[in-house]
Amino acid sequence: MQMITLSQLENMSEEQLNALCFHLTDMSAIESIDNNGLIADIGINASGNLGKEKTKKVFFSRGYSYALSIINRAMDIINRVLDSKDMETIKKLGLDPTLDARSNVLMLLDKKAYYLLNIRGVSREEYEKMSDEEKTGISYLTDDLDEET
Repeated sequence: MQMITLSQLENMSEEQLNALCFHLTDMSAIESIDNNGLIADIGINASGNLGKEKTKKVFFSRGYSYALSIINRAMDIINRVLDSKDMETIKKLGLDPTLDARSNVLMLLDKKAYYLLNIRGVSREEYEKMSDEEKTGISYLTDDLDEET
């Protein structure tokens, strides 16, 4: 897994871009991710209308169009919050009420980083038999996948 920038994606075909998986995270988590990888968790956003998660997870957007749709959704939500003039919610989300939704999204994204998942998984048994060098190319353990939740 590696942190990426838009310039690294510029020369990829649409097919290549749609085969990638992206993980959006806070810049404050970069050191931990670089040292420990992504750690499954029940995140702070795991409640509300969608209900509380019951199992620890790591989330990825499949393909760049889905990653962009998350940003578009954030812009829509921020626009509605700004229009509501609910200062408590605006403050809680860290928004600037003097800026438009696009500028607020850009401000929030400045504090985020996208990681690219190079999908290669093996079983825990296979992983334990690998050398340290071989282990660096593994993104996940297939034993940890829960396809039903």
